[in-house]
Amino acid sequence: MDTGDLAAVSALHLRNWRESYAGLVDPAFLGDPVVRDMARRWAQVPSVPDFALVAIKDDLLTGFARLCLDHPDGPLLMSLHVDTLYRGAGYGRALFEACVRHVVQQGGDQLWLEVLAGNQAARSLYASWGGMESAPFESSISGVAVTSVRVSWPSVYGLI
Repeated sequence: MDTGDLAAVSALHLRNWRESYAGLVDPAFLGDPVVRDMARRWAQVPSVPDFALVAIKDDLLTGFARLCLDHPDGPLLMSLHVDTLYRGAGYGRALFEACVRHVVQQGGDQLWLEVLAGNQAARSLYASWGGMESAPFESSISGVAVTSVRVSWPSVYGLI
């Protein structure tokens, strides 16, 4: 990922949150507050120890992923988004596998993420990739209360 990708990544992140989180969070949050949040999140390319990458087809952004490698609980997959036009074509899995490879290259052996409990499509996808879910718990996204589940891969070996 480089600075030329930031606007497209921010726009895709915004579209996916609005689509995936509709009915799961306060609708007011999905207006101006989430626009400001995305502008803040993607004001610059993530720097080490974070890791971010994009998937491109025919010069168009199809998806992106972002890892936080120094989280106290181990490597955190902070974001994994694929444009709705490209879902089911393997871009999400390719991004996930690239993140797993990066975790291993950095000496890690596990990976985890949090997903809204009501986001059944993402939960099903992560389960199909071998992710193990925690019980639902209360958390927040940008200060908005939500119910989430933690999905973890205690060993990333064998995922790629």
